[in-house]
Amino acid sequence: MNIILVVAAVLMMGSPLSYLYKVSKKQLTPSILSWYGWAVLIGISVVSQAIAGGWSSNLITVLLSSISCFVIAFCANYVFKNFSVNRKDLIYVYCGSACVLIYILFSNQWVTTALAIIADFLLALPTLKMAYKNPKKEKSFSWPLALAAWALTISVLFYNFSWINALWPLYLILFNGTMTYFTFCRQTNNKAIMETANVSFDNK
Repeated sequence: MNIILVVAAVLMMGSPLSYLYKVSKKQLTPSILSWYGWAVLIGISVVSQAIAGGWSSNLITVLLSSISCFVIAFCANYVFKNFSVNRKDLIYVYCGSACVLIYILFSNQWVTTALAIIADFLLALPTLKMAYKNPKKEKSFSWPLALAAWALTISVLFYNFSWINALWPLYLILFNGTMTYFTFCRQTNNKAIMETANVSFDNK
């Protein structure tokens, strides 16, 4: 199990490097509202789980995920100065902040975890929208690497399964899987459609 977690941690650390390389080359323009928000929310989740149930090796991947999100946002903002902030996206930040407030006020683990995931998803909407509308702008091996890391993490949890501990990994598998599909598979599908259209046109 420890070996699997080490591999997951390595993949998680490699995930932001791929993304930041493309940001540095101006090939990607991240929505920093999403990335800063993820860093805070996932960080709060690590702290709350550590306080409630004590530190666990399963939290290493979650902690690295929070650090990775902050590094991406910070570097995009201050190092590469390549980022996007859409005023329309602020509504997601307000909704996410409301969820965080309720998250802090409640002591029930299920309520706080569910609200944290909802807030995280709201903050993810700008990035999801960008990936759907323009896959090239968000295409990075960061998404499949993170997907693999979370898949390995959830495989370890099966040895001592608990729904409360599995909620975050399951959600992040769905999110990174969706981003991988939008930026890789969906783009490929679009190319296939264009190629088919070109062949039909040439035949005419």
